[in-house]
Amino acid sequence: MNTREVTCQYRLNQWIETIQECRSSGQTISSWCADHNVKLQIVRHWSAVPAFFSIGSH
Repeated sequence: MNTREVTCQYRLNQWIETIQECRSSGQTISSWCADHNVKLQIVRHWSAVPAFFSIGSH
């Protein structure tokens, strides 16, 4: 794996953790984002990434 692939995988893993935290918080996405200073549009984007459809298996 080259540096670019490692970087992409790292970022994907970070977003998987972030989305899992958001989903398990019991809050709406909007309120979770406000509480964690994360842009709502970014969470919605990453939630739509195909890797997140199998998020329960990670």
